[in-house]
Amino acid sequence: MHLKIISSLIFLLVLLSIISCKHYPFLETNDYLTGTDTSGNNPPVVVPCDPDSVYFESQILPLFVSNCAQSGCHNTASHKDNYILDNYANIMSHGISPGHPTSGNIMNSILDGEMPQNAPNLTSEQIAMLQLWIMQGCQNNHCDAACDTNNVTYSGTIAPMMNTYCKGCHNSSTAGGGVRLDTYAYVSSLALSTANSLYNSVTANGVPIMPKGGPALPNCKIDEIRIWIQAGAPNN
Repeated sequence: MHLKIISSLIFLLVLLSIISCKHYPFLETNDYLTGTDTSGNNPPVVVPCDPDSVYFESQILPLFVSNCAQSGCHNTASHKDNYILDNYANIMSHGISPGHPTSGNIMNSILDGEMPQNAPNLTSEQIAMLQLWIMQGCQNNHCDAACDTNNVTYSGTIAPMMNTYCKGCHNSSTAGGGVRLDTYAYVSSLALSTANSLYNSVTANGVPIMPKGGPALPNCKIDEIRIWIQAGAPNN
């Protein structure tokens, strides 16, 4: 009788552990959780994203890395005109003035259409985002968006990602490495190539990591690319 009771309790414990286990597909991790105490004594600190705020880490830095911190322009190797625009300190040291979105060397060059040089101008949406970040005090901030990979589409997920992280280097004017990522046709072609070019480039699988000169994509975004590719890279 005791053996039966013990066996039943063990079965119930195993069943409860299976039910409570949440499966995260692919690379999805707690990227969006920060400040975890390695001792396990304190819960993770989560910084929720405010839709009315602009965040340097996920919105402003990728814009500069993709459009400005390129070979021959404003990266550490080229440092054209002594400008290096690959991190917060370097960007803030070159004429961006908190609270003044239409003044300073960088903003004047962008608003006059002089920069990015030999590449498409920033879009009105990108300029508006940059100016709002300046108006909000040029904070070196970040937020932790929860990872949702249940509704991945080209128009709502992949295209905005390419615009933020890739299009500045891979467009009709510059086409870094002979690669364009400014239209669905080009993105899907790389995504569905036999060499898995798009996915391998963001995971550094046999090729240098992309985006070049900037931080790697968060795991959630890599998951979104993989999910979209496995769905056949639809134009949805």
